[in-house]
Order: sequence, then structure tokens, then C-alpha cells
Amino acid sequence: MQANLADPVRLDEPLFLTALGSFLAYTLYWTWSLMRAFRMPSSSGSV
Repeated sequence: MQANLADPVRLDEPLFLTALGSFLAYTLYWTWSLMRAFRMPSSSGSV
């Protein structure tokens, strides 16, 4: 709300970068977890 009162209108950069960093860190963690959960089974040589 305070961003709209400023002249010129500006985004709160530290808050935005913190939120973006948190989102990217969680996305990387989620992707890593998903890839581990659905990885291909290792082939042991027997059929």
C-alpha cells in the first residue's frame, strides 16, 4: 500500500527480492524432491 503513495510509484525491492529468493529456493527443493521420488530404478543387470 505504501508503494502507491510514493511519487513515483515504486515496488518495495528488498521485500520483493526476499519473496523471489524464497520462491526460487522452494521451487528448487520441490523439483529435487520430485525427481528423487520418481527416479528411474537402478538396473542391477538381472532381468
